[in-house]
Amino acid sequence: MNDDEPSGIIFGGLEDIDDHFTNLSEVRRTKHNVLVRAMRYGQWWMLKGLIPDEADMPVFQEMLRKEFEIHVRLNHPNISRVTSLENVEGLGTCIVMEWVEGETLSSFLARHPSIEERHKVMGELIEGVKYLHQNDVVHRDLKPQNIMVTRNGHNVKIIDFGLADTDAYAVLKQPGGTERYMSPEQKAGGNPDMRNDIYSIGVILSQMGLGRKMDLVVKHCLMPIERRYQNIMELESDIRHITDSALPVRIELRPVRLIAIMVCLLSVGSLAYYLYPKGRVIDFADPAVEALCVANWDTNHDGELSFNEAAAVTDLGEVFKGNTEITSFDELQYFTGLTDSPLPIHFALSTWKTSAKYDNIVITSDGTTLYQNDFSVESLTDWTSRGGQWQVENGALRQTDTGMEGNLFTLSALTLGNSYTIDLDATKVEGDEGFLICFNVADANNYCWWNIGGRSNTKTHLQERIDGNLTDEGNESSQT
Repeated sequence: MNDDEPSGIIFGGLEDIDDHFTNLSEVRRTKHNVLVRAMRYGQWWMLKGLIPDEADMPVFQEMLRKEFEIHVRLNHPNISRVTSLENVEGLGTCIVMEWVEGETLSSFLARHPSIEERHKVMGELIEGVKYLHQNDVVHRDLKPQNIMVTRNGHNVKIIDFGLADTDAYAVLKQPGGTERYMSPEQKAGGNPDMRNDIYSIGVILSQMGLGRKMDLVVKHCLMPIERRYQNIMELESDIRHITDSALPVRIELRPVRLIAIMVCLLSVGSLAYYLYPKGRVIDFADPAVEALCVANWDTNHDGELSFNEAAAVTDLGEVFKGNTEITSFDELQYFTGLTDSPLPIHFALSTWKTSAKYDNIVITSDGTTLYQNDFSVESLTDWTSRGGQWQVENGALRQTDTGMEGNLFTLSALTLGNSYTIDLDATKVEGDEGFLICFNVADANNYCWWNIGGRSNTKTHLQERIDGNLTDEGNESSQT
């Protein structure tokens, strides 16, 4: 071939270009809508219609039209694009929008992207919401599932405007949202307010692992509405101060003092865990938990929860019941007035690219033995495995898969309280990384562990996993 020849187009496949929708495949079905991927003009589109039972009901038809009318006038690189409202054979009236090739923010964060990638996503999310608010649109359902990250370029696309609203509409003002991401005033059925979205952004940012400097920003997002950021520009300004300069942040919050003492006793694997708060105000790890606690038990209305206020609570009531996102939180130990904790926590074992054996496990609380096992009987009915190769062999519990990375082996039969002591014998058999003693286990994505012999047998340190993201923060010491 002559490199000097002019470039040309290889023709073929033109029969696939059609002005009708073809290759329809259902992507997802919600309470009211069906989402279908379809091809037209040689490219992919997303069609959003009504489920068959509601397709002929005027109220749902009007809701779909309202969503279209709000969404179609938006034109921003960080907001999904809508082109038309059409009658599609077999689906009825559908919103036609661009197909976003990518993944939800939840899936993106699960792959542990770099801090630079996470900051890029945060910046584009703020840009998209700022454009919405500048056009008098409140999204009202911002959450990781409604934020797409494109496969090429990791660009943000905000989707799903089914609950969006503007002051231009005097009808169809139905309350709605997603429990964990809804502001207190939105749950109460208040009028759409841009500060509703700011609260949702605060919950989202708290899950992105953006560093401790961002904690003050998150807390300000989650304050009561009159003390929250009053507009997206205020939020953007504080984020810019933190990420782009060494200028002091404008936020003023009352000082928080918390001294946490972790006493870990290791005698061939003995571990005791205690936490002693010193100070007036509780420093919550999860801003969403803090927001709920402050909203319900902040008796002096200062926007914070003191240890005295927590200790005065005798019943959590309905605050956390039915909330699948919050099944446990460490600060529950400060609610000393509770007669019984409704948020169970467990103990678990694990390894990281290491084979290990465990024996003589004894768990006690206030002098009472809660669990004891020397594995003289080959039964593991009290335990639940999430990976690895666990079996009782020669009077010890063994994990022999040296490729396993932290999958939990949970003592599911035992629910623990706020103070307990764990004694066990632990031996590393093979591998370059650590064996793991897990405590405060709420579920597979929320727990703490003591990593012993990690970092190629050089480190022993505490780590915490929050919403699936593992931190390296905490006490750390070199192996000797």
